[in-house]
Amino acid sequence: MTDDRYEILGPCGEGGMARVFKARDVKLGRLVAIKQMAPDLEQDKEAVSAFEREARILANVSDPNVVKVYDSIIDEGHYYFVMEYIEGEHLGKLIRRGPTPVEQVVRILEQVLSGLQTMHGNGIIHQDIKPSNILIDSKGVPKITDFGLATSAGEDGPTLDWGSVQYLAPEVFSNTFVQDARLDIYALGMVAFELLLGEKAFRAECPEIYENESEISRKWVNWHQNQQQQFRPLSEINPEIPLHLSQIVARMMAKDRLKRYGNVTSVLQDLKDKRQQQEEEEVEDDPSKTRPLGDLKKKAAPVNQPAAQRPAQKKSSRTLLYVGGAVSILVFLFLLLAPPRNQLVAGSVSSNAGAELTIDNRKWGIIPASGVMRGKLAQGNHTAKLVLKDYETVETSFEVTPSQAWSVDATLKSTLPSPPPVPVVPEVPTRLDLPSGAMLLIPAGEFQYGADKKRATLPAFYMDETEVTNAAYRKFCEATSHTPPPNPPWDPDYFRAKDRYPVLNVTWDDAVAFAQWAGKRLPTELEWEKAARGTDGRTWPWGSEFDPKKANLGGDKDGFVYTAPVGSFPAGASPYGMLDMAGNVWEWVADAYGPTKDFGPNDRVLKGGAFVASVGKDEATTFFHGRRPRTERPNGVGFRCAKDAPAPAPPAATPTATPTTTPPAAAKSPQQ
Repeated sequence: MTDDRYEILGPCGEGGMARVFKARDVKLGRLVAIKQMAPDLEQDKEAVSAFEREARILANVSDPNVVKVYDSIIDEGHYYFVMEYIEGEHLGKLIRRGPTPVEQVVRILEQVLSGLQTMHGNGIIHQDIKPSNILIDSKGVPKITDFGLATSAGEDGPTLDWGSVQYLAPEVFSNTFVQDARLDIYALGMVAFELLLGEKAFRAECPEIYENESEISRKWVNWHQNQQQQFRPLSEINPEIPLHLSQIVARMMAKDRLKRYGNVTSVLQDLKDKRQQQEEEEVEDDPSKTRPLGDLKKKAAPVNQPAAQRPAQKKSSRTLLYVGGAVSILVFLFLLLAPPRNQLVAGSVSSNAGAELTIDNRKWGIIPASGVMRGKLAQGNHTAKLVLKDYETVETSFEVTPSQAWSVDATLKSTLPSPPPVPVVPEVPTRLDLPSGAMLLIPAGEFQYGADKKRATLPAFYMDETEVTNAAYRKFCEATSHTPPPNPPWDPDYFRAKDRYPVLNVTWDDAVAFAQWAGKRLPTELEWEKAARGTDGRTWPWGSEFDPKKANLGGDKDGFVYTAPVGSFPAGASPYGMLDMAGNVWEWVADAYGPTKDFGPNDRVLKGGAFVASVGKDEATTFFHGRRPRTERPNGVGFRCAKDAPAPAPPAATPTATPTTTPPAAAKSPQQ
């Protein structure tokens, strides 16, 4: 019995980090799965933190295609969490049995994508999608499980497990690694590819990877990184797999992350659109036989019609009988072995919507809005012609064989004069991933500031997405021999052990020194306020209605007695995606736009409120104007940095002298 409530019935599985048991919840009378952290890891702080993070992530997701977490327990020094029990099998077993039917794969794909859509909407990236982490319950419903490698907003991300290297996106092995939805989409594309082929056919597509079992992981890394190595299209490997599904899976698995789907909503929409397109008209060889797909019915045999009388057979000699029998056998064998001459083969023509299609001088109709017309043709050579007003006519020949679906791709070129090219202005990056912390672009323009909503205009600039962390500030101290800040009274190892927490006990001058070392500066008060409230003059970063669950303010009702890891309140993000601009810690800024008549010569402005008990919602407004002496080291004060954004480069033109510009005074770091 665990926690005097859960009766252990037996083991379900075991890995290097944990083991899972089947159990009965005696209080609610239901079967559950209990995941126990491996006992030899219970003294490892990082392992315990990762185990607790997995439980927290799962507890915050409610979706029929994601395994549920019911409870988290520490019992006699052992760590557990209680999950929904799934009676079924994982996708790896389906793959080993052979190709999974197309309709079943599409159902699985749509439901797993729906689960990922919920997770991604909550800021969670799974990072370990693979067949063994997708269970199929007794009703055929897929469930995503095992979140040991998942990342979530406000959580420290784990190190990726090389045991799952077959499903890791190429960017993981490069310097452009971004933990976003594209990682899960790539992995799920690989899973779908395997499901549709089955293990034997899948391995046959990449035999060089599996020729030596001890080198499989290394060879998968090489395969992912090599942009020239691609799987053949699924519809080419197996013509029974629809072309549209082959194309969707191929885009999910695109090695160039910018050519891959950027979110699961787009994948789901394409699957839905292609389902609808399948219900369009199907065109046969004879245009007069056009009918809705799926409505091809056999003719009923005529009834009450007497059979034609056969003429009486004439008597023949035995020799003639033998010859006739031999000829009949030869004719039968010829008909049996010869390929059918009039067998129709399905295929499609892709072209501009509205183009008129003619095949072999017979009109097939107009290409629909989808850009694809489907039909059937007899085996042999054919000629297709496509005509559209203001476009060049295209005529092309192609062959239809019984071995695979035929296709004609013919995009028509416009004959109208091309409009003058629009100058392309290179975009300024919207995000900078720097060693000292990620920065987001705040675009140029007018906004409202202050309690009385005055108007001001600022040039574009970057701002740190979160407050500066202990980890980032520690790198600064180690690189410059700067004196580390003292620990707060509630945690004697805060600065060294809490990497993802905001740095505390820094003076205004400490903050300026860090910013200069990082190639940044402190934001002006106007910049800080625009980043926090956007352009609509909102009172708090998330809007004009206060919500205590969206900020770490005084008291522990928000889940934190003291500071929280940066980014723990993603729902409280500003319009530009800035996190923790209300609560957690006060933040130093470079200057003041508000009244300073009560300020001393060394006072500096603080913005955003903090976790301390005396700070409430009014002090956390975007326009609150606090102050402290620049030399103090308050427990509740940290900071974030800003940086000038470069102006977009103009289009290439005749070389001219480049004028020298000086940033506006408000954008400079204060010099004291």
